[in-house]
Amino acid sequence: MKKQLIALILAGTVLSATACASNGTAGQTSEESASATTTAEETTENTALDTIGETTAETGASDTKASDETGETAAASLKDFTGTFYSGRIEITVEAGEDDNAKIRVEWAGGFKDKAEWTMSGKFDPVSKSISYSDGVKKEVTYKSENEIESSKEIYTGGKGSFFFDHTGKKLIWKDDKENTGEGLNFEQLSETEAKG
Repeated sequence: MKKQLIALILAGTVLSATACASNGTAGQTSEESASATTTAEETTENTALDTIGETTAETGASDTKASDETGETAAASLKDFTGTFYSGRIEITVEAGEDDNAKIRVEWAGGFKDKAEWTMSGKFDPVSKSISYSDGVKKEVTYKSENEIESSKEIYTGGKGSFFFDHTGKKLIWKDDKENTGEGLNFEQLSETEAKG
């Protein structure tokens, strides 16, 4: 919102400066007029950048102050990023283990009886809010009924990739280095009712 407001102010100031420059340049050459307009634009741009910098500095200072007053820093925890995330027929379940180690299961329904399933594990990085893995296993599974497996075929082991969460822990993207399976997909945490409905 602040950036949009600053952009509007910038645009208005540039237009105003341009109009003033052209009104006051009746006796000037086009070169002198262009120079005056450029100077007005540079001044406006520098002022806007200073304002953005001050706003950022103020925000950073207030965040630091809040952190200092409580004596704690808000470190992300894997428990804030667990649950089931959905995108179409794909379901990703993230479970927390000990020491921010995560167990992840991906299920992609191919049809009523067929699924591709991936399992992997990795350590949660609280700074990047991500989980990287190098032990991915992919299987193709066919079911006789809802919970009864007819056949399971291992496609590969040793898959690598990462899961990246947004700051809320309610959305993620999957970067699959083996097959680019999650490319272009955004996963959102929903209740089971929301996902099925």
